[in-house]
Amino acid sequence: MQAVGQKPLALYPGCSLLSTGAAYLASVRETLHLLGLAVKDLTDWNCCGASSAHFVDPELAVLLPARNLAIAEAMGADVLTACAACHHRMVQAEHDLSTSDTMARAAMEAGVAYRGGVRVRHLLSVLDETDLPGRIRRPLKGLRVACYYGCLLVRIPRSGGIDDPENPGIMERVLGACGAEVADWQGRTWCCGASLAATAPEVAGDLVQRVLVQAHRAGADCIATACPLCQLNLDLLQGAAATRAGFERLLPVVFFTQLTALALGASPRRLGFEQHLVEVRPMMAALAG
Repeated sequence: MQAVGQKPLALYPGCSLLSTGAAYLASVRETLHLLGLAVKDLTDWNCCGASSAHFVDPELAVLLPARNLAIAEAMGADVLTACAACHHRMVQAEHDLSTSDTMARAAMEAGVAYRGGVRVRHLLSVLDETDLPGRIRRPLKGLRVACYYGCLLVRIPRSGGIDDPENPGIMERVLGACGAEVADWQGRTWCCGASLAATAPEVAGDLVQRVLVQAHRAGADCIATACPLCQLNLDLLQGAAATRAGFERLLPVVFFTQLTALALGASPRRLGFEQHLVEVRPMMAALAG
Protein backbone atom coordinates (compact mmCIF):
# COMPACT_ATOMS: atom_id res chain seq x y z
CA MET A 1 0.00 0.00 0.00
CA GLN A 2 1.34 3.41 -0.91
CA ALA A 3 1.71 5.92 1.89
CA VAL A 4 -1.10 8.38 2.48
CA GLY A 5 -0.71 11.45 0.27
CA GLN A 6 -0.56 12.44 -3.37
CA LYS A 7 3.08 11.48 -3.91
CA PRO A 8 5.31 8.68 -2.61
CA LEU A 9 7.16 9.44 0.60
CA ALA A 10 10.92 9.30 1.13
CA LEU A 11 11.96 8.76 4.75
CA TYR A 12 14.53 11.22 6.05
CA PRO A 13 15.98 9.70 9.26
CA GLY A 14 18.43 12.46 10.18
CA CYS A 15 21.48 11.99 12.37
CA SER A 16 19.93 11.25 15.76
CA LEU A 17 17.89 8.29 14.55
CA LEU A 18 21.13 6.58 13.58
CA SER A 19 22.67 7.13 17.02
CA THR A 20 20.96 8.00 20.30
CA GLY A 21 17.51 7.64 18.68
CA ALA A 22 18.13 4.25 17.08
CA ALA A 23 15.09 2.82 18.87
CA TYR A 24 13.00 5.51 17.22
CA LEU A 25 14.13 4.50 13.73
CA ALA A 26 13.54 0.81 14.47
CA SER A 27 10.00 1.50 15.66
CA VAL A 28 9.31 3.87 12.75
CA ARG A 29 10.25 1.12 10.31
CA GLU A 30 8.17 -1.45 12.20
CA THR A 31 5.15 0.84 12.18
CA LEU A 32 5.45 1.54 8.46
CA HIS A 33 5.97 -2.15 7.68
CA LEU A 34 3.02 -3.36 9.74
CA LEU A 35 0.76 -0.77 8.12
CA GLY A 36 1.96 -1.82 4.69
CA LEU A 37 3.04 1.71 3.82
CA ALA A 38 5.51 1.67 0.93
CA VAL A 39 7.96 4.37 1.97
CA LYS A 40 11.34 4.76 0.28
CA ASP A 41 14.51 5.91 2.01
CA LEU A 42 15.79 9.33 0.98
CA THR A 43 19.02 8.60 -0.87
CA ASP A 44 22.37 10.27 -0.10
CA TRP A 45 20.85 12.54 2.52
CA ASN A 46 22.86 14.94 4.68
CA CYS A 47 22.46 16.50 8.12
CA CYS A 48 19.68 19.09 8.29
CA GLY A 49 21.75 21.40 10.49
CA ALA A 50 19.84 20.91 13.72
CA SER A 51 20.35 22.14 16.22
CA SER A 52 23.23 24.62 15.75
CA ALA A 53 23.44 25.69 12.09
CA HIS A 54 20.83 28.45 12.35
CA PHE A 55 22.82 30.03 15.19
CA VAL A 56 26.12 29.85 13.32
CA ASP A 57 25.20 30.55 9.68
CA PRO A 58 21.57 31.31 8.70
CA GLU A 59 22.29 30.68 5.02
CA LEU A 60 23.85 27.28 5.69
CA ALA A 61 20.87 26.44 7.89
CA VAL A 62 18.70 26.67 4.77
CA LEU A 63 21.12 25.15 2.27
CA LEU A 64 21.69 21.96 4.27
CA PRO A 65 18.02 20.90 4.29
CA ALA A 66 17.55 22.39 0.80
CA ARG A 67 19.86 19.73 -0.61
CA ASN A 68 17.65 17.04 0.94
CA LEU A 69 14.56 18.67 -0.56
CA ALA A 70 16.25 18.67 -3.97
CA ILE A 71 17.04 14.95 -3.63
CA ALA A 72 13.41 14.21 -2.77
CA GLU A 73 12.27 16.31 -5.71
CA ALA A 74 14.52 14.31 -8.05
CA MET A 75 13.00 11.12 -6.60
CA GLY A 76 9.49 12.41 -7.28
CA ALA A 77 8.68 12.13 -3.58
CA ASP A 78 7.66 14.17 -0.59
CA VAL A 79 9.80 14.01 2.53
CA LEU A 80 8.71 11.96 5.54
CA THR A 81 10.24 13.00 8.86
CA ALA A 82 10.11 11.55 12.36
CA CYS A 83 12.55 13.72 14.34
CA ALA A 84 10.93 16.93 15.57
CA ALA A 85 14.09 18.99 15.04
CA CYS A 86 14.63 17.63 11.52
CA HIS A 87 11.00 18.33 10.67
CA HIS A 88 11.33 21.87 11.96
CA ARG A 89 14.50 22.61 9.96
CA MET A 90 13.19 21.03 6.74
CA VAL A 91 9.88 22.90 6.91
CA GLN A 92 11.64 26.16 7.74
CA ALA A 93 13.99 25.70 4.77
CA GLU A 94 11.15 24.94 2.36
CA HIS A 95 9.33 28.02 3.63
CA ASP A 96 12.42 30.24 3.25
CA LEU A 97 13.19 28.95 -0.24
CA SER A 98 9.63 29.53 -1.44
CA THR A 99 9.27 33.02 0.06
CA SER A 100 12.77 34.52 -0.19
CA ASP A 101 14.39 35.36 -3.54
CA THR A 102 17.69 35.79 -1.70
CA MET A 103 17.60 32.25 -0.33
CA ALA A 104 16.47 30.83 -3.66
CA ARG A 105 19.44 32.51 -5.40
CA ALA A 106 21.81 31.28 -2.68
CA ALA A 107 20.60 27.71 -3.25
CA MET A 108 21.18 28.02 -7.00
CA GLU A 109 24.67 29.47 -6.45
CA ALA A 110 25.45 26.57 -4.11
CA GLY A 111 24.43 24.11 -6.81
CA VAL A 112 21.21 23.03 -5.12
CA ALA A 113 18.70 22.43 -7.92
CA TYR A 114 15.45 22.75 -6.01
CA ARG A 115 12.46 24.11 -7.91
CA GLY A 116 9.88 23.76 -5.12
CA GLY A 117 6.79 21.70 -4.52
CA VAL A 118 8.12 19.10 -2.10
CA ARG A 119 5.97 18.68 0.99
CA VAL A 120 7.57 17.85 4.32
CA ARG A 121 5.27 15.52 6.21
CA HIS A 122 5.68 14.25 9.74
CA LEU A 123 4.86 10.64 10.49
CA LEU A 124 2.22 11.71 13.01
CA SER A 125 0.31 13.43 10.21
CA VAL A 126 0.51 10.33 8.02
CA LEU A 127 -0.73 8.08 10.84
CA ASP A 128 -3.49 10.53 11.68
CA GLU A 129 -4.83 10.00 8.14
CA THR A 130 -4.53 6.21 8.31
CA ASP A 131 -7.23 3.78 9.46
CA LEU A 132 -5.38 2.74 12.59
CA PRO A 133 -8.31 1.24 14.55
CA GLY A 134 -8.88 -1.29 11.78
CA ARG A 135 -5.24 -2.45 11.94
CA ILE A 136 -4.73 -2.77 15.70
CA ARG A 137 -3.75 -6.23 16.93
CA ARG A 138 -2.75 -5.44 20.52
CA PRO A 139 -4.75 -2.48 21.83
CA LEU A 140 -2.94 -0.30 24.35
CA LYS A 141 -5.76 -0.82 26.81
CA GLY A 142 -4.87 0.06 30.39
CA LEU A 143 -1.97 2.32 29.43
CA ARG A 144 -2.24 5.99 30.40
CA VAL A 145 0.10 8.04 28.19
CA ALA A 146 1.29 11.62 28.59
CA CYS A 147 1.90 12.83 25.01
CA TYR A 148 4.88 15.18 24.96
CA TYR A 149 5.47 17.44 21.94
CA GLY A 150 8.25 19.64 23.27
CA CYS A 151 9.10 22.98 21.67
CA LEU A 152 9.81 22.33 18.01
CA LEU A 153 7.27 19.95 16.53
CA VAL A 154 4.25 22.24 16.49
CA ARG A 155 5.94 25.67 16.66
CA ILE A 156 6.97 26.06 13.04
CA PRO A 157 5.77 28.16 10.06
CA ARG A 158 2.03 27.91 9.58
CA SER A 159 2.56 26.29 6.17
CA GLY A 160 4.21 23.30 7.80
CA GLY A 161 2.55 23.08 11.19
CA ILE A 162 1.11 19.68 11.98
CA ASP A 163 -1.30 20.91 14.65
CA ASP A 164 -2.29 23.81 16.88
CA PRO A 165 0.96 25.19 18.37
CA GLU A 166 -0.57 25.88 21.77
CA ASN A 167 -3.09 23.06 22.09
CA PRO A 168 -2.05 20.14 19.87
CA GLY A 169 -3.94 16.86 19.86
CA ILE A 170 -2.56 14.86 16.96
CA MET A 171 -0.44 12.49 19.07
CA GLU A 172 -3.39 11.97 21.40
CA ARG A 173 -5.57 11.03 18.41
CA VAL A 174 -3.00 8.59 17.05
CA LEU A 175 -2.33 6.85 20.36
CA GLY A 176 -6.00 6.99 21.30
CA ALA A 177 -6.75 5.17 18.05
CA CYS A 178 -4.31 2.51 19.28
CA GLY A 179 -6.39 2.03 22.42
CA ALA A 180 -4.34 4.07 24.90
CA GLU A 181 -5.83 6.37 27.50
CA VAL A 182 -4.26 9.77 26.86
CA ALA A 183 -3.69 12.17 29.73
CA ASP A 184 -4.85 15.77 29.71
CA TRP A 185 -1.85 17.59 31.14
CA GLN A 186 -0.14 20.97 31.11
CA GLY A 187 3.43 20.09 30.22
CA ARG A 188 3.05 18.67 26.74
CA THR A 189 4.55 21.66 24.87
CA TRP A 190 7.00 22.81 27.54
CA CYS A 191 10.74 22.85 26.85
CA CYS A 192 12.93 20.03 28.17
CA GLY A 193 16.12 22.10 27.93
CA ALA A 194 17.28 20.59 24.64
CA SER A 195 21.07 20.92 24.22
CA LEU A 196 21.33 22.80 27.52
CA ALA A 197 21.65 19.34 29.03
CA ALA A 198 25.28 19.52 27.86
CA THR A 199 26.05 23.22 28.35
CA ALA A 200 23.90 24.14 31.35
CA PRO A 201 22.76 20.87 32.94
CA GLU A 202 21.31 22.58 36.01
CA VAL A 203 18.92 24.57 33.79
CA ALA A 204 17.93 21.51 31.77
CA GLY A 205 17.47 19.53 34.96
CA ASP A 206 15.02 22.09 36.32
CA LEU A 207 13.07 22.13 33.04
CA VAL A 208 12.92 18.34 32.89
CA GLN A 209 11.73 18.18 36.50
CA ARG A 210 9.00 20.71 35.69
CA VAL A 211 7.72 18.52 32.86
CA LEU A 212 7.91 15.33 34.89
CA VAL A 213 5.99 16.84 37.82
CA GLN A 214 3.07 17.51 35.49
CA ALA A 215 3.21 14.00 33.97
CA HIS A 216 3.12 12.48 37.45
CA ARG A 217 0.19 14.68 38.46
CA ALA A 218 -1.67 13.45 35.37
CA GLY A 219 -1.25 9.85 36.54
CA ALA A 220 0.70 8.80 33.46
CA ASP A 221 2.22 5.35 33.09
CA CYS A 222 4.68 6.68 30.52
CA ILE A 223 5.60 9.69 28.43
CA ALA A 224 5.50 9.44 24.63
CA THR A 225 7.52 11.79 22.46
CA ALA A 226 8.46 12.42 18.83
CA CYS A 227 11.83 14.06 19.54
CA PRO A 228 15.06 12.10 20.11
CA LEU A 229 16.59 14.90 22.18
CA CYS A 230 13.46 15.25 24.33
CA GLN A 231 13.47 11.50 24.89
CA LEU A 232 17.14 11.54 25.83
CA ASN A 233 16.80 14.45 28.27
CA LEU A 234 13.71 13.12 30.02
CA ASP A 235 15.27 9.67 30.22
CA LEU A 236 18.81 10.69 31.20
CA LEU A 237 17.96 13.44 33.70
CA GLN A 238 14.96 11.77 35.29
CA GLY A 239 16.85 10.01 38.06
CA ALA A 240 18.24 13.25 39.47
CA ALA A 241 14.89 14.97 39.03
CA ALA A 242 13.18 12.15 40.90
CA THR A 243 15.55 12.54 43.83
CA ARG A 244 14.95 16.29 44.04
CA ALA A 245 11.18 16.08 43.60
CA GLY A 246 10.66 12.94 45.66
CA PHE A 247 8.98 10.90 42.91
CA GLU A 248 7.98 7.46 44.15
CA ARG A 249 8.50 5.96 40.69
CA LEU A 250 10.14 6.71 37.38
CA LEU A 251 8.21 7.14 34.16
CA PRO A 252 9.39 5.34 31.02
CA VAL A 253 9.98 7.84 28.21
CA VAL A 254 9.25 6.16 24.88
CA PHE A 255 8.86 7.15 21.26
CA PHE A 256 5.27 7.28 20.11
CA THR A 257 6.14 4.83 17.33
CA GLN A 258 7.20 2.24 19.87
CA LEU A 259 3.62 2.33 21.10
CA THR A 260 2.04 2.31 17.63
CA ALA A 261 4.24 -0.62 16.61
CA LEU A 262 3.26 -2.51 19.77
CA ALA A 263 -0.40 -1.90 19.06
CA LEU A 264 0.05 -3.10 15.49
CA GLY A 265 1.47 -6.39 16.76
CA ALA A 266 5.25 -5.89 16.73
CA SER A 267 7.42 -7.85 19.12
CA PRO A 268 8.79 -5.62 21.92
CA ARG A 269 12.20 -7.13 21.16
CA ARG A 270 12.24 -5.33 17.82
CA LEU A 271 11.53 -1.87 19.21
CA GLY A 272 14.68 -0.94 21.15
CA PHE A 273 13.15 -0.69 24.62
CA GLU A 274 16.39 -2.03 26.09
CA GLN A 275 18.17 1.14 24.95
CA HIS A 276 16.19 3.33 27.37
CA LEU A 277 17.58 4.16 30.79
CA VAL A 278 14.30 4.17 32.69
CA GLU A 279 13.01 0.61 32.85
CA VAL A 280 9.92 -0.03 30.70
CA ARG A 281 8.69 -3.13 32.55
CA PRO A 282 6.20 -1.17 34.71
CA MET A 283 4.73 0.28 31.52
CA MET A 284 4.50 -3.15 29.93
CA ALA A 285 2.86 -4.47 33.13
CA ALA A 286 0.22 -1.73 32.92
CA LEU A 287 -0.35 -2.65 29.30
CA ALA A 288 -0.65 -6.35 30.10
CA GLY A 289 -3.04 -5.66 32.97
